[in-house]
Amino acid sequence: MNVKNILIFSFVTAFFCFFMIGTKDANYYYYKGKNGLEENHREEAVQWLTKASEMGCAKATQLLASMFQQEGNAVEALNLLARVVKAERDSNVMQFINICFETGELLKGKEILQPLADEGNSSAQYGIGFIYLAEKQFDRAVVHFAAASSKNYAHATLSLSECYSKGLGVPKDLDRALELCELAKIQDNSLESVVEEVINVYKTMI
Repeated sequence: MNVKNILIFSFVTAFFCFFMIGTKDANYYYYKGKNGLEENHREEAVQWLTKASEMGCAKATQLLASMFQQEGNAVEALNLLARVVKAERDSNVMQFINICFETGELLKGKEILQPLADEGNSSAQYGIGFIYLAEKQFDRAVVHFAAASSKNYAHATLSLSECYSKGLGVPKDLDRALELCELAKIQDNSLESVVEEVINVYKTMI
């Protein structure tokens, strides 16, 4: 091997090593943390999962939040989930809502969600609407469901249809409720079977 080839080989090797070291992405740290939890190395797992979470790994954030919830630290869990609620994915906001209800931290949940909802985040609008609905603040629930629905957030559209079907915060209007169900199917066809069941229930109320 001549000098030129040696230099090329050395450069490629160095670049490959740098690339492999420098591309340890969030998933790498997530799986390190997940394995740490499975092996009961909590402190080490938290460090890896926190790193992955800070790099934007929603799975790591959700796993950390679940862990904190199980340990009785609901506020920390909600603060963590606030990061991923911004991503406007259903799984994120539903986990957030579940923790709020399971731990009774509805006030904390609203404190976190309201600023995001005011910024136009559809997941936050749906989430806080859900909390207001449970608190029987129906007018506020409808406002937030309608805002999220206007951004094609199908779960919010379906919740808004429920409000119309029962006259919660709006005049009872089954025709409008059915229209919203059809809209929810268009917004998210994965909900089609669920929406069809709701439609069948509404038709028995006409």
